[in-house]
Amino acid sequence: MTSVAGSSNVLVPAVRAKLSMWVVPGADPDKELEALVHHLRTHAPWGAQVEVRRIKVAPPFTCRTDGPAYTAARQALQTAYGRPVGEAGSGASIPLLRTLQGAAPDAEFILWGPEDVAQARIHASDESVDPAEIEKMIIAQALLIENLAAGAHQRIRS
Repeated sequence: MTSVAGSSNVLVPAVRAKLSMWVVPGADPDKELEALVHHLRTHAPWGAQVEVRRIKVAPPFTCRTDGPAYTAARQALQTAYGRPVGEAGSGASIPLLRTLQGAAPDAEFILWGPEDVAQARIHASDESVDPAEIEKMIIAQALLIENLAAGAHQRIRS
């Protein structure tokens, strides 16, 4: 990536950018894309012309958070981090998860990793991971497996 500090003060005749947009549950991804394209074209400054090449559209994904796997995950995270678990919704269009949800509608999906802290700057050019965060996530993962195994064992005995 070119540094802004080292860039020249010149005008270029054309620029390109790749944009991605997360679509919230309940929204139509095609309509959302059309709204974005319309906004870009109608707000182009100084007579600039905007050309858009649509690459793909993916529907939003919503997962359950009330099942036994989520309970096991919350317990594992609380033990690994030593404090109560906080939750926040996050808009995303993850096509693989929609496909898996269609194949297994009752499955629970847990996506986590050491990049989930603010300091990691996930998906930025300077993305990083604190080794202490990796250690805590490894512990949480092991505890999750233990918790799931214990829950399965209790269901078999019942």
